[in-house]
Amino acid sequence: MTYFTATEILLAEELVDRQAILLQFIAIADKCYELNSFNCVLAIYSGLTSSPVHRLKKTWEILETNAALKTAWTRLEEFTDSAGNHAKYRNTLHSINPPCVPFLGQYLTDLVFIDDGNPDTIQYGDKAFINFQKRQQTSAVIREVHQFQQTPYNFKDWSQLIKYLLRNTHLLDDSQLYKQSLKVEPRAKA
Repeated sequence: MTYFTATEILLAEELVDRQAILLQFIAIADKCYELNSFNCVLAIYSGLTSSPVHRLKKTWEILETNAALKTAWTRLEEFTDSAGNHAKYRNTLHSINPPCVPFLGQYLTDLVFIDDGNPDTIQYGDKAFINFQKRQQTSAVIREVHQFQQTPYNFKDWSQLIKYLLRNTHLLDDSQLYKQSLKVEPRAKA
């Protein structure tokens, strides 16, 4: 979704088209936020803040003329802020009602920190014992992910959207994205 977002914006050669697509992705991310689809929110936000898209100053100027989407963008920026170990995201996650699709990257990061930051065993005299506290921390993370799998979304038929996404799967890689970014909005001459 991150590369899809960036590719869609950057393949629009006309400024007005890039601006419209940018606004549409902000609106989609905002709707995903309302639906508690946080993994999608973070993926779209990542595409919008990727270097090739973020540097498009003329494209981003449109945000100044749309108060509703500027407010939505500010909310997304606050939600994705990494301050306090992503405190805003974590607080939101723990205060919402399912259904929810949490950002799985945060759980993977938490599991890595638990694994790397805690020994597998604890020495007591000349004996090694299983570190149950480490296992409890790991279990708590897995249990939290599992709780969000209990309540499914109830969406209508999305077959047209799925067909569109599958048909348009050509995504630009990092190098291609940056080259396209420079093509649509060249660097300012000093």
